Amino acid sequence: MIKLKRQSPEVYFVANPISGIGPAEIKFLKGAAHRSLRQRCRICLHANEQALLHETVLVYTKNTYNRPNRHPMAESFHLLEGKCDVIFFTDEGKPDKI
Repeated sequence: MIKLKRQSPEVYFVANPISGIGPAEIKFLKGAAHRSLRQRCRICLHANEQALLHETVLVYTKNTYNRPNRHPMAESFHLLEGKCDVIFFTDEGKPDKI
């Protein structure tokens, strides 16, 4: 298990500048997500919120709802297990790609 810095019950940052995510970290995230009030948890692989590139591994339980949100940076999605719906919106707030 890599060393983590806890920011909140749902957010952890890696403690080392070079880190990887493996089975132990995924197991940790799943347990933490189930214990979380909002049923989610993440490990941030970037050093802090000011980093130019944000790489994050998230676990959502099947009961998690992530409301639509907008970020100033590009995002990518890699689903490793389970299923989810990802809906993109136009600048006017209308569904664009489903």
